[in-house]
Amino acid sequence: PTMTLVTPVGTSVHPETPWPDLVPLDHYEQPPFPVEALGPVLADWCKATAWSIQVPVDLCAMLVLPVLAAAAARKWEAVIRPGWKEPLNLYCLTAMPPGSRKSAAFTAATRVVYEAQVELRDATVKDRMREVAIYEIAEKKFEAAKAAKAAARNSTQQAEADNQFERTLKEFSAMAKPPAEPYLVGDDVTPEKLAAILSEQHDRFAIFSAEGGMLQTLAGAKY
Repeated sequence: PTMTLVTPVGTSVHPETPWPDLVPLDHYEQPPFPVEALGPVLADWCKATAWSIQVPVDLCAMLVLPVLAAAAARKWEAVIRPGWKEPLNLYCLTAMPPGSRKSAAFTAATRVVYEAQVELRDATVKDRMREVAIYEIAEKKFEAAKAAKAAARNSTQQAEADNQFERTLKEFSAMAKPPAEPYLVGDDVTPEKLAAILSEQHDRFAIFSAEGGMLQTLAGAKY
């Protein structure tokens, strides 16, 4: 349709001059994703997965990047220049229309992290159970010494109970808490739960979600 310019009084533009063609907001030129920058192995994976699932290679690449960040965070840093370091964690958001096979690509990209989590739990379960048992035994000894100290009826019992209490207190307070079960990745967690997980997992945790629920959680719209 022809649109007419409304011009201020005193300007030289003719009032009947039509507007130029409008540029649609949803159509624009964009460069191709530089998938080769990921290196030959990951670039080949992105291309093969995109072809297999029939999704844009951009989607696969944008899913690979946070997986790499999950593996590298807290292990390496990017040194921009002396005195300037940046962590390798990433915040990635990829939006596509419904029915575009996002979930299939998401599962293909993140499967390796979930598999690593299972393997790590299986490999450490015996050691973790042993450390938990040792810690609980020491805790029970401390509780027994505390009860004996409170129940002492004379000076002799009090002296013995005090000595036992101090020994068990020193031993128990020197013990580190047993390690938590490895928790590398999750989907939908509250900010409060996330803080607890980060504390247990030495500030390393990845949140992968095929939906936008996590954004609602962080915005406070869900809880």
